[in-house]
Amino acid sequence: MQQVAYQQFSEPRRRLIHTHIAQALNKIAAPTSQLINDVAYHADLGSDHELAASASLMAAERYLRIFAYAEASEFAQRGLRHCPYLELTTRVRLQAGLLRASVKAGVPKDRVVPLQQLIQQLIQEAAALQLKDEEAIGLEALIGLNYDHGNLSAVQQHSLRAAEQGRTASPMRTLYMLAHTGSCLAEIGREIPRAEALLLEAQSIADRLGLEASDIPFGLGCVRRYQGEIEEARSLLRQGWQMAQRLQDHWRECTCLMNLVMLELEVGQFALALDYCSELIQVSAQMGEGSEAPHAAALDALTRYLLQEKNAAESLERSRQVLKRIELTRLEYWLTSRPSRRHGIYNRAISTRRSPVLRKL
Repeated sequence: MQQVAYQQFSEPRRRLIHTHIAQALNKIAAPTSQLINDVAYHADLGSDHELAASASLMAAERYLRIFAYAEASEFAQRGLRHCPYLELTTRVRLQAGLLRASVKAGVPKDRVVPLQQLIQQLIQEAAALQLKDEEAIGLEALIGLNYDHGNLSAVQQHSLRAAEQGRTASPMRTLYMLAHTGSCLAEIGREIPRAEALLLEAQSIADRLGLEASDIPFGLGCVRRYQGEIEEARSLLRQGWQMAQRLQDHWRECTCLMNLVMLELEVGQFALALDYCSELIQVSAQMGEGSEAPHAAALDALTRYLLQEKNAAESLERSRQVLKRIELTRLEYWLTSRPSRRHGIYNRAISTRRSPVLRKL
C-alpha cells in the first residue's frame, strides 16, 4: 500500500515531500545521532543539494567513529555527488570534509588517481578563495591518501607544505596541521629535528587552547624512539594510544599500537609486544578491508616467531605472502627501508637465527 501510494505522486511532488521531511528531521537531529542518516537520505531524494552534502558529511564522520568504514565511504560519495550543484564557497567547504572522510574510510587502488586529482583541484580552489582551513584540510587528505598507498616521498613533500600552510589557518586548524605534519614526518623517519619542532609548537598551541591532539604524543613518541630514548618513547606512545581511544580516532589507535609493538621488539620485550599485538588485532579487525588487519597479523606472527613459538615461522611466511598480495606499504617500509637503529631487531634476529623468512621480509 505504501509503494502504491508513493507511486501516485509525480516526481517533482516526491522530491518536495522528501525535502520537507529532510528539513523537519534536520531540526531535531544531532550531528552524532543516527537520525542524521535519515536527513541525508531524504535530502538526497529531494535534491536538496546543500543539506544532502552537509548531512552526508556528518553521517560519514559518525560512521568513522564506530568502525563502519563501508558506510562512511558510501555517505562520503553520496555527499560528493551533490557538491557540483552548490555555490563555489559552500562547495569547497563541504567538499573538503567529504574528501577527507572518503580518504579515512579507505580508497581502493583504482580510485586513487582520480581522487588525488579532485583533492588537488580542491586545494587550488580553496587557495584562490583564501579559505585557509579548507586548504589545510585538503592537504591533510592528500597526505593521508599518499601515506595509505605507500608514496612516502609525496607524504614528505605535502607534509612540509601543510606545515607552512597551517600557520595561516585558524588557531585550531594550525594546531592540528602542525601536529599531523610533525607526526607524519616522525613516523616515516624523515626530517626528525623539524618534526620535533613542529610537534612542540603544536603542543604549545594545544596548551593555550585547552585542546587535545593524539598526533602530538604519538609523533613525539616516534621522535623519541628514533633518538633511542626508550622509556620516554614508550610513555608518549601509550599516551597517544589512550588519547586516540578517547577521541575515537581508530586509525591513530592502530598506528600507536603498531609503533608500541615495534618499540618493544626493538628492545627485546617480546612478551609485552605480544600484549600490544592482541590489542592491535582487536582494533584493526573492526576497520574494514584496509591494510591494518594484515599488518597486525604480520606483527603478531613476527613476535611469536621471536618468542620461538611452534609453527610461528609458517604463520610469518603466510603473513608475508598476504602483505605481498595487497602491495604492502607501511610494514614493508619498516622492515626493508627503515635505517638500522641501536637495537636493530630485524638485523639481530636475522644474524642470530639466520631465518630465511626474516631475510625475505
